[in-house]
Amino acid sequence: MTTPIVSVIIPAYNEENTITQVLERVASALAGSIAYEIIAVNDGSTDRTSALLQHAPQHVRVLHNKRNIGKTPSIARALEQARGSIAIVQDADLEYDPRDILPVIEPILRRTTNIAYGSRYLKTPKQCYQHVLFYLGGRIATMLANLLYGYRLTDEPTCYKAFRTSLLERMQITGKGFEFCHEFTAKAGKLKERIIEVPISYAPRSKTDGKKLRMSDGFAAYWTLIKLRFS
Repeated sequence: MTTPIVSVIIPAYNEENTITQVLERVASALAGSIAYEIIAVNDGSTDRTSALLQHAPQHVRVLHNKRNIGKTPSIARALEQARGSIAIVQDADLEYDPRDILPVIEPILRRTTNIAYGSRYLKTPKQCYQHVLFYLGGRIATMLANLLYGYRLTDEPTCYKAFRTSLLERMQITGKGFEFCHEFTAKAGKLKERIIEVPISYAPRSKTDGKKLRMSDGFAAYWTLIKLRFS
């Protein structure tokens, strides 16, 4: 079996409407271009997500959480089993286009950096949110990350965070909810790691479409960035 270069981590909780399409689009975007693996984590879904993943293609590794433990622990569990030298997180709701995965990891492949983020604001700034609160929450998180860690990011909360998996030997991901993005940024900042941003597409969905972020997740993000800066 070919050793993968990139591990695509897909946490999924109640995403029956899109999970199959996500798996297909990731495979289509990467097949023939790079050695890859897909690790999907069913985070205790109560809809048909679990059943659909049981019939996933053979090239998809599926992990099942017996109960809903949260996005960050699900990502951490998948990363423990990742074989790729580079990892990237792909949401299961199709807000992010898998065709952007290769452009995002390119700076890492070129050895320009160990970390690359896909920025929604470098390509489609007017389409980055369904509600003004999501926009403001993301801008505040970005401002805090820049202020506290010396970055000049445009989109800190982006899902598309690609990184060398060897970095995980120097980090310990411990968040419980949606904090992965901010915990990773904070710990990268404390390690003085450079982050390069790459323009990506974005198709935001609303709460009625199944978006799960809540205002409390925003406050948890801010606290994570602040707490880790001074801990």
